[in-house]
Amino acid sequence: MPWNGSGVFSRTDGTRNGASVWTQAKAALVRIVAVDHDTHDQDLASGINNCLARDGQNRPLASIDWNGQKITGLAAGTSSGDALHAGQMGEGMELVSGLFRAKLDGTTLKRSSGGLAVNVGEGLEDGEGTCRVKLADATITRSEDGLAVNSAALSLFTTGDVKPTFKVAADAGWVMMDDGSIGDASSEATTRAHADAEALFTLLWDNIPDAHCVVTGGRGASASADFAAHKTLALPKVLGRALASAGSGSDLTARGLGEVLGAETHALTVAEMPAHSHVMPTTTTARYDAGFAGFRQGGTMNGATESAGGDGMHNNMQPTLFLNVMIKL
Repeated sequence: MPWNGSGVFSRTDGTRNGASVWTQAKAALVRIVAVDHDTHDQDLASGINNCLARDGQNRPLASIDWNGQKITGLAAGTSSGDALHAGQMGEGMELVSGLFRAKLDGTTLKRSSGGLAVNVGEGLEDGEGTCRVKLADATITRSEDGLAVNSAALSLFTTGDVKPTFKVAADAGWVMMDDGSIGDASSEATTRAHADAEALFTLLWDNIPDAHCVVTGGRGASASADFAAHKTLALPKVLGRALASAGSGSDLTARGLGEVLGAETHALTVAEMPAHSHVMPTTTTARYDAGFAGFRQGGTMNGATESAGGDGMHNNMQPTLFLNVMIKL
């Protein structure tokens, strides 16, 4: 056979092979007969039939190893089975440390064992000039107005994150902080009774003491044990309250995470009153005693401090805007 299985073609006439078949025959004083030509020519035909035709009449029967060489002059691919050339791929594709990366006009797609990461720059456009990337349930679209993300699954927030909102219903994966409680589906939780509340249940159980996030029946050995026991955990109280940062500020009182305190109104105690004095009105009477050479003055004094104030509570409320607050499950 002309192909040796390693990509080397060798002519043969049935008895001799190599690059000088006929020279070998002449040296052996062998006359060239028709059968020699037939065998030789048939091997040539077989060899040619194993080559790809330029006009596309035949096709490869197995994968082709290009031995690190480029395929140049490709037309632009238009269907899912077509190859793409570097011009269509922007700066091209590269394989680095086993990770697949595709670079498209400033847009980098990278696939690893953890999934697909997308850094959307100025490229990755479809035929309509709009950038669209599909990631599981997340769709990222770039238009003239910027980058829009449509996804309930794609979120920059994680469990325990809090956000203020004018919405009256919680987003998917969030619950309203309504001074209620959370627990599993068999619990009597008022805000969220579902298996998806376990991560938030655990975070609050671990980080906030029972005094501020009360667990029904008291806390057990662990958050997972309490959750499995269908206990409820009270969310930190938020309704009608201002939000402040926990910690020990300079020259300030230490405040614990989840701690609630303060009063909307307050009646002053004596110790809280400013130091002051009152005016006391007085009355005097004069008298005259007869039989003396002169006058003697004397008298009495009566009086009381004047009453002031209404004995009411004073307001502690600063100028405030009220919003709803939700927390990430």
